[in-house]
Amino acid sequence: MKPEITLKSALFEAEKLDQYALYLSFEAAGLHYAVVRVQDRRLLYLQDYQFPTASNAAELFSWLQEVFNQDWYLKANFWQSINILCHTEAFTLLPISLYQSNRNADYLQWISSSEHATTNSNLAMAPIKGQLLSSIRTDYIQWFKDMYPQGKVAFYPQIYAFLKHVIAHSEKLKKAYVYAELIDNKLFVGVWRNLKLELCNEYHCPTAQDVSYFILLVMDELRLDREECEVKLLGKISPVSEVVRLLRTYIRHVTIGHGKPAWLEMGAEFDNQPYHYYADLFAMAL
Repeated sequence: MKPEITLKSALFEAEKLDQYALYLSFEAAGLHYAVVRVQDRRLLYLQDYQFPTASNAAELFSWLQEVFNQDWYLKANFWQSINILCHTEAFTLLPISLYQSNRNADYLQWISSSEHATTNSNLAMAPIKGQLLSSIRTDYIQWFKDMYPQGKVAFYPQIYAFLKHVIAHSEKLKKAYVYAELIDNKLFVGVWRNLKLELCNEYHCPTAQDVSYFILLVMDELRLDREECEVKLLGKISPVSEVVRLLRTYIRHVTIGHGKPAWLEMGAEFDNQPYHYYADLFAMAL
């Protein structure tokens, strides 16, 4: 399986994987990963694979196995850390003051199935200090654990990276912003206003019309002015896509991404890339 994008810094050294962090994002449509040198947060490697449509889990795992079989760096177990973002069936964000560590399963029992494991992520970025509880399919977790038997593997929900990105770009802003990230058929929407996160939710959006509907619904429910409030789009959204065309029909200020992430060092090899495609990976390096 040929990658869609392969970008490699001249500073990347295969014998120094123990000094690098691996950030991997996986969904049914494919996987992409980034390699970051830990000591100076320098991006050294970026790779993106797109999968054919899988009709069942077994077929999806076969595409994964094919990628791992051919990608020596991806399957290496020597990274300083291995951080995997997976699709989540459900999530909830709890204030630290209300969170009880012995009740993790209770928090998601009505919105998650027994086939999913509960992950617990501490979102300790000011001004949000909470526990993000989410459910990830246990067969996904087991598959990656089998691939990395010697690695230090941590699993995170995709919503975790989305929230880190929102906080990083909005922490000191009073003005209202709507952030929307499209991953496969999932749309994450976050609203930031008056120095705080006002809303964060996930919607199933198989079409461009669905994406525009839910963003407009959120704005109307929260009484956000379509002439004043800016909508920032993340994920694999092209500037000439139907999603962007529809949103700009109804909303005056629609922008795509934030350009190169300020917290990452990167060389000229990564210039002029659609950075918003990989917002999830870059946010994990914060």
